[in-house]
Amino acid sequence: MEKVTLQSLSRLSQGMVWQFWVVAGGLAAAQCARLGWPFELASHFLGHALIALAALAPALLIAGRWRYAVAALGLAILVLVQMRTPLEDPWRFGPLAGAPFVRVVQYNTATQTKNEAQVEPWLRTHCTEHDVVVIQEATARTVDMAESLRADCYPHQVQAPRPHAFGMVVLSRHPLTEIQEIPISGPRFDTFMLRVQVTLPGEPLTLYSGYKASQPDRQVTLPSEPLTLYALHTVPPMGRSLQAQRDAELAAAARTIAADAAPRTVFVGDWNTTPYSPAFWDLLSASGLLHQAGGILQNPTWPAWLPHFMHLPIDHVLHSPDLVILERTVGPALGSDHHALIVTLGLKET
Repeated sequence: MEKVTLQSLSRLSQGMVWQFWVVAGGLAAAQCARLGWPFELASHFLGHALIALAALAPALLIAGRWRYAVAALGLAILVLVQMRTPLEDPWRFGPLAGAPFVRVVQYNTATQTKNEAQVEPWLRTHCTEHDVVVIQEATARTVDMAESLRADCYPHQVQAPRPHAFGMVVLSRHPLTEIQEIPISGPRFDTFMLRVQVTLPGEPLTLYSGYKASQPDRQVTLPSEPLTLYALHTVPPMGRSLQAQRDAELAAAARTIAADAAPRTVFVGDWNTTPYSPAFWDLLSASGLLHQAGGILQNPTWPAWLPHFMHLPIDHVLHSPDLVILERTVGPALGSDHHALIVTLGLKET
């Protein structure tokens, strides 16, 4: 019995060492992400590698493999640093106190799910909380659902459905102006992104006169603050040619946003990339936008049918430097393979 137990422990120890080398190999491939697909594919799984290394380090130490335990811990720290580096505030993991300016929801409804019966009640229940909702993979069914919300929830809408997976609908509690469908040419096919300006209401301000501060003189409303919103759904990079298509879409979007002088800009969408890939880093650099996320795994949203720790953060909300993300949370999936991403932004103090 003792011999069998020792052999089992030895096999378990060797198995953990083998797992360490598998993870280390994946991390080595991720560092070569600019060489193209499938190296870039490995870069999306840094969060999974971090979880695996964090579990392996103490297990290897208990098994007496202390060198491997130290190596696993060191790699875990390096992975965490790499994951946090693109963030505006790399070591902020939770919400930030401040006055909300706008709350934006990014949601990929997944064309094939036909889940409007679940999405519509959720939108209606939370319409006083969510200022702007961007729905991607929108079809004619999405438009019908949006129309049912127009009278009492979202009177201002942009409807750009498509019979395929790249249509979009924008729902807003506030007036929308300067609505544009901006064409994007890619090496495989042409697509588009949306640009709209949201006229948010000004803040009420109470004015007092004389020495009795308890007696207000009058209330005025400060001028409204427009918000410029861009939305894009890129193609999934399933192979080299589609990766080139996705990268071209992101690069075109970055150029357009960088050339836009409008203040208070947000860029939202399912871009089929994580914040750990070169495509995302290039987007940040070229657009001048900022990225902030919560938690170790940065609010992952896909695929919804897997446990949360296995999700990937491929839905995003970026913002211009005059805004700050106060809170960023993952909402329900509502039958889709994506969870909703809910982001509260505030005005950055100057």
